[in-house]
Amino acid sequence: MQLNNKAIVERMRQVCLARNDAELAKFLGTTTSAVSTWKNARYPPYNGCLMVHEKVGATMDWLLTGIHPSENSSHSYQGLQERGELLEVFINKFMEAISIAKKSGLLAIANNAQDAELHRLGQLLFNEYTDCVATRHQTEHTESELDENRDIEEQSPPDLIE
Repeated sequence: MQLNNKAIVERMRQVCLARNDAELAKFLGTTTSAVSTWKNARYPPYNGCLMVHEKVGATMDWLLTGIHPSENSSHSYQGLQERGELLEVFINKFMEAISIAKKSGLLAIANNAQDAELHRLGQLLFNEYTDCVATRHQTEHTESELDENRDIEEQSPPDLIE
């Protein structure tokens, strides 16, 4: 399978909610020229993908190939675009809640805390939540399969010995 570096970087931007290479670079703590190099490199940007994976939890498989995670994966979402939309809504609500809490005095945040840091905190919370939900869903699915197998075993006629 031939990997397309430009498509890989585009997926990196998508999942990091970066509108351009400069925002992606800033979010990842690298330079815009590094992101540009990733697009035109001979080999896929594995280091960049790893940085994205560590920051937002996107799977390496999806970043490299664009193939959605399998149904059995702990990252089972109907589609990463849907996940990106949910993340964007979550971040907006999270930032709104932070703003209200700061204004009302319920939350004290250092004056030098930047929105980008709070944004990353929101992304981490979202990733932790979605991982917990996916793991719980997978556990419930596995438990229901075990229950079904027990029901089948209980309904099976006993072996007859002649």
